[in-house]
Amino acid sequence: MRHLILVLLSFPPTVLLAQMEVDQFAEGLAAVRQEQYHHAVSLFTGVIAERPDQARAWYYRGISRDALGDTVGALHDLDRALSLTPKDHNVRLRRAEGPHPRRPI
Repeated sequence: MRHLILVLLSFPPTVLLAQMEVDQFAEGLAAVRQEQYHHAVSLFTGVIAERPDQARAWYYRGISRDALGDTVGALHDLDRALSLTPKDHNVRLRRAEGPHPRRPI
């Protein structure tokens, strides 16, 4: 354990932060795949807080918000993703489609 702490302390803080963001992003993607949208929103919000220029985090948070029925939040996130990556065809298509209608349960 002591060696692990020494190794971690030898990395610059930006490297450790970047790895934490990657882990959090990957966990967010897994949450989306498992349809755990509340958890996904929370994880992508954390990534966005650290890296507001991370377009994919905005995109997937928007998808998650859409799945939860948060139309306004979804459109906001997709607009932000589109402003960061205007040539990304996936973002453009998803934004053009707009919110997805809810099916009755």
